[in-house]
Amino acid sequence: MKLSTKGRYGLKAMYFLAKFQSEKQVISISELSKLTQTSDAYLEKIMSKLKKNGLVKSYRGASGGYVLAKNTNLITIGEILNVLEDGLLVSDCTTKCTEKTCPNKNIFKFIDGEINKVLNKITLKQMVEGKEHE
Repeated sequence: MKLSTKGRYGLKAMYFLAKFQSEKQVISISELSKLTQTSDAYLEKIMSKLKKNGLVKSYRGASGGYVLAKNTNLITIGEILNVLEDGLLVSDCTTKCTEKTCPNKNIFKFIDGEINKVLNKITLKQMVEGKEHE
């Protein structure tokens, strides 16, 4: 499995929103794009998806930007990546194949489950604090 740029940049953006949450309530798209090293337009698409799924809130205007919609200990890395990647699968086999036509289906289903268990245990707070393994 390889994450797309959407997943990687979106996770970075969420990291920076969490990291600077206490210092600044709202972070502009231009500031976030500098931190994540991506374009404003591409990041805006990513943030729109995160907003639609209740992970961030946006504010318009000269002092507008983004904030987290929930506390960092309530947002998991799995939740973020599943939103941005439209689900995390090792192979389409787990959803498109049957056991009769594909002997790989069950092993890929197991691997997908294990990956998602790990990602859903790690909170954004743990990531920001560098405590992903706790």
